[in-house]
Amino acid sequence: LRGYCTLTGFSKLPPLWSFGLWMSRNSYVTWEVAEEGGREMRAHDIPCDVLHLDTAWFTEDWNCDLRFSKERFPDPAGHLATLKKQGFHVSLWQYNFIPPKENNVNYKEASERGYLAKNSKGGVYCLPETCRGSWVDDAVIDFSNPEAREWYARQIKELMCMGAGAIKTDFGEGIPEDAYYHSMDGRFYHNLYPLSYNYTV
Repeated sequence: LRGYCTLTGFSKLPPLWSFGLWMSRNSYVTWEVAEEGGREMRAHDIPCDVLHLDTAWFTEDWNCDLRFSKERFPDPAGHLATLKKQGFHVSLWQYNFIPPKENNVNYKEASERGYLAKNSKGGVYCLPETCRGSWVDDAVIDFSNPEAREWYARQIKELMCMGAGAIKTDFGEGIPEDAYYHSMDGRFYHNLYPLSYNYTV
Protein backbone atom coordinates (compact mmCIF):
# COMPACT_ATOMS: atom_id res chain seq x y z
CA LEU A 1 0.00 0.00 0.00
CA ARG A 2 2.83 2.38 0.80
CA GLY A 3 4.39 1.72 -2.60
CA TYR A 4 1.06 2.22 -4.35
CA CYS A 5 0.38 5.48 -2.49
CA THR A 6 3.89 6.68 -3.30
CA LEU A 7 2.86 6.36 -6.94
CA THR A 8 -0.67 7.78 -6.69
CA GLY A 9 -0.34 10.15 -3.74
CA PHE A 10 -1.40 9.76 -0.11
CA SER A 11 -5.00 10.58 0.76
CA LYS A 12 -5.85 13.03 3.48
CA LEU A 13 -8.06 11.74 6.28
CA PRO A 14 -11.67 12.12 5.07
CA PRO A 15 -14.12 14.11 7.23
CA LEU A 16 -15.64 12.23 10.16
CA TRP A 17 -19.15 12.24 8.65
CA SER A 18 -17.92 10.28 5.63
CA PHE A 19 -17.41 7.23 7.88
CA GLY A 20 -21.10 7.23 8.85
CA LEU A 21 -24.04 5.52 7.16
CA TRP A 22 -24.70 6.49 3.53
CA MET A 23 -28.32 5.97 2.47
CA SER A 24 -29.24 5.62 -1.17
CA ARG A 25 -31.54 3.94 -3.64
CA ASN A 26 -31.60 3.76 -7.40
CA SER A 27 -32.85 6.41 -7.29
CA TYR A 28 -34.44 9.22 -5.30
CA VAL A 29 -36.49 10.85 -8.06
CA THR A 30 -37.46 14.12 -6.30
CA TRP A 31 -36.40 16.19 -3.32
CA GLU A 32 -39.61 15.08 -1.62
CA VAL A 33 -38.67 11.40 -1.87
CA ALA A 34 -35.13 12.02 -0.59
CA GLU A 35 -36.30 14.24 2.26
CA GLU A 36 -38.98 11.74 3.29
CA GLY A 37 -36.26 9.12 3.57
CA GLY A 38 -34.30 11.48 5.77
CA ARG A 39 -37.30 12.13 8.02
CA GLU A 40 -37.93 8.38 8.38
CA MET A 41 -34.34 7.75 9.41
CA ARG A 42 -34.44 10.50 12.01
CA ALA A 43 -37.82 9.25 13.29
CA HIS A 44 -36.36 5.75 13.79
CA ASP A 45 -33.08 7.02 15.28
CA ILE A 46 -30.98 5.68 12.41
CA PRO A 47 -27.67 7.59 12.58
CA CYS A 48 -27.38 8.46 8.90
CA ASP A 49 -24.85 11.04 7.73
CA VAL A 50 -25.18 10.99 3.94
CA LEU A 51 -28.07 10.93 1.49
CA HIS A 52 -26.89 9.90 -1.96
CA LEU A 53 -28.74 11.08 -5.07
CA ASP A 54 -28.04 8.45 -7.70
CA THR A 55 -28.78 8.54 -11.43
CA ALA A 56 -32.03 10.55 -11.48
CA TRP A 57 -31.23 14.07 -10.31
CA PHE A 58 -30.95 15.28 -13.92
CA THR A 59 -33.84 16.16 -16.23
CA GLU A 60 -33.71 12.59 -17.54
CA ASP A 61 -32.52 9.49 -15.66
CA TRP A 62 -28.89 8.61 -16.57
CA ASN A 63 -28.63 11.64 -18.91
CA CYS A 64 -25.77 13.10 -16.87
CA ASP A 65 -25.32 16.79 -17.58
CA LEU A 66 -24.42 17.84 -14.01
CA ARG A 67 -27.57 19.97 -13.78
CA PHE A 68 -30.45 19.46 -11.37
CA SER A 69 -33.85 18.84 -12.94
CA LYS A 70 -35.78 22.10 -12.64
CA GLU A 71 -39.05 20.20 -12.30
CA ARG A 72 -38.11 17.45 -9.82
CA PHE A 73 -35.13 19.06 -8.04
CA PRO A 74 -35.85 22.82 -7.98
CA ASP A 75 -33.87 25.21 -5.76
CA PRO A 76 -30.97 22.80 -5.17
CA ALA A 77 -29.00 25.22 -3.00
CA GLY A 78 -32.00 25.71 -0.70
CA HIS A 79 -32.72 22.00 -0.34
CA LEU A 80 -29.05 21.13 0.18
CA ALA A 81 -28.83 23.77 2.93
CA THR A 82 -31.99 22.42 4.62
CA LEU A 83 -30.69 18.85 4.55
CA LYS A 84 -27.37 19.98 5.97
CA LYS A 85 -29.16 21.65 8.88
CA GLN A 86 -30.80 18.28 9.52
CA GLY A 87 -27.37 16.64 9.65
CA PHE A 88 -27.30 15.19 6.12
CA HIS A 89 -24.50 15.64 3.65
CA VAL A 90 -25.68 15.04 0.10
CA SER A 91 -23.64 12.95 -2.33
CA LEU A 92 -24.25 13.33 -6.07
CA TRP A 93 -23.78 10.62 -8.68
CA GLN A 94 -22.09 11.31 -11.99
CA TYR A 95 -19.95 9.39 -14.43
CA ASN A 96 -17.25 9.92 -17.03
CA PHE A 97 -19.50 9.27 -20.03
CA ILE A 98 -21.93 11.61 -21.76
CA PRO A 99 -25.04 10.37 -23.59
CA PRO A 100 -25.03 11.80 -27.12
CA LYS A 101 -28.40 13.50 -26.75
CA GLU A 102 -29.58 16.84 -28.08
CA ASN A 103 -30.94 17.83 -24.66
CA ASN A 104 -27.54 17.29 -22.97
CA VAL A 105 -25.71 20.62 -23.02
CA ASN A 106 -22.48 18.95 -21.88
CA TYR A 107 -22.45 16.66 -24.90
CA LYS A 108 -22.87 19.64 -27.23
CA GLU A 109 -20.10 21.65 -25.52
CA ALA A 110 -17.69 18.74 -25.17
CA SER A 111 -18.07 17.54 -28.74
CA GLU A 112 -17.66 21.06 -30.16
CA ARG A 113 -14.56 21.79 -28.03
CA GLY A 114 -12.85 18.44 -28.57
CA TYR A 115 -13.20 17.19 -24.99
CA LEU A 116 -14.32 13.69 -25.98
CA ALA A 117 -12.36 10.63 -27.06
CA LYS A 118 -12.28 10.24 -30.84
CA ASN A 119 -12.74 7.33 -33.21
CA SER A 120 -10.36 6.43 -36.06
CA LYS A 121 -12.13 8.88 -38.39
CA GLY A 122 -11.77 11.82 -36.01
CA GLY A 123 -15.40 11.81 -34.89
CA VAL A 124 -16.72 11.26 -31.38
CA TYR A 125 -16.03 7.73 -30.14
CA CYS A 126 -19.24 5.99 -29.02
CA LEU A 127 -19.07 3.00 -26.70
CA PRO A 128 -19.75 -0.26 -28.56
CA GLU A 129 -21.86 -3.16 -27.31
CA THR A 130 -18.68 -5.03 -26.40
CA CYS A 131 -17.79 -2.42 -23.74
CA ARG A 132 -19.41 -4.25 -20.84
CA GLY A 133 -20.74 -2.42 -17.83
CA SER A 134 -21.34 0.76 -19.79
CA TRP A 135 -24.17 2.24 -21.81
CA VAL A 136 -23.93 1.68 -25.55
CA ASP A 137 -23.30 4.84 -27.63
CA ASP A 138 -22.14 7.01 -24.73
CA ALA A 139 -19.20 9.32 -25.42
CA VAL A 140 -16.06 9.22 -23.24
CA ILE A 141 -14.79 12.41 -21.60
CA ASP A 142 -11.10 12.75 -22.46
CA PHE A 143 -9.44 13.56 -19.14
CA SER A 144 -6.01 13.48 -20.82
CA ASN A 145 -6.97 16.88 -22.25
CA PRO A 146 -6.12 19.65 -19.72
CA GLU A 147 -8.90 21.88 -21.06
CA ALA A 148 -11.45 19.09 -20.66
CA ARG A 149 -10.30 18.57 -17.07
CA GLU A 150 -10.67 22.27 -16.28
CA TRP A 151 -14.10 22.38 -17.95
CA TYR A 152 -15.35 19.40 -15.96
CA ALA A 153 -13.76 20.50 -12.67
CA ARG A 154 -15.49 23.90 -12.92
CA GLN A 155 -18.86 22.18 -13.08
CA ILE A 156 -18.05 19.93 -10.13
CA LYS A 157 -16.89 22.99 -8.18
CA GLU A 158 -20.22 24.70 -8.85
CA LEU A 159 -22.05 21.72 -7.35
CA MET A 160 -19.81 21.73 -4.29
CA CYS A 161 -20.26 25.49 -3.84
CA MET A 162 -24.00 24.91 -4.13
CA GLY A 163 -23.79 22.67 -1.07
CA ALA A 164 -23.07 19.13 -2.27
CA GLY A 165 -21.04 17.16 0.26
CA ALA A 166 -19.51 14.52 -2.02
CA ILE A 167 -19.34 13.42 -5.64
CA LYS A 168 -19.54 9.75 -6.64
CA THR A 169 -16.99 9.11 -9.39
CA ASP A 170 -18.69 6.12 -10.98
CA PHE A 171 -17.32 4.05 -13.86
CA GLY A 172 -13.98 5.04 -15.42
CA GLU A 173 -12.33 1.65 -15.09
CA GLY A 174 -13.26 0.33 -18.51
CA ILE A 175 -12.49 2.98 -21.07
CA PRO A 176 -11.85 1.71 -24.61
CA GLU A 177 -8.26 1.14 -25.66
CA ASP A 178 -9.08 1.63 -29.34
CA ALA A 179 -10.25 5.23 -28.85
CA TYR A 180 -7.97 8.19 -29.53
CA TYR A 181 -7.19 10.53 -26.66
CA HIS A 182 -5.71 14.03 -26.57
CA SER A 183 -2.28 13.19 -25.22
CA MET A 184 -1.95 9.42 -24.94
CA ASP A 185 -2.52 6.19 -26.80
CA GLY A 186 -5.56 4.31 -25.50
CA ARG A 187 -3.49 1.20 -24.75
CA PHE A 188 -1.40 3.15 -22.26
CA TYR A 189 -4.12 5.49 -21.02
CA HIS A 190 -6.53 2.66 -20.15
CA ASN A 191 -5.08 2.11 -16.65
CA LEU A 192 -4.18 5.76 -16.03
CA TYR A 193 -7.63 7.04 -16.93
CA PRO A 194 -9.29 6.41 -13.52
CA LEU A 195 -6.46 8.31 -11.84
CA SER A 196 -6.89 11.44 -14.00
CA TYR A 197 -10.69 11.15 -13.76
CA ASN A 198 -10.68 10.97 -9.96
CA TYR A 199 -7.99 13.65 -9.76
CA THR A 200 -10.18 16.00 -11.81
CA VAL A 201 -13.20 15.49 -9.57
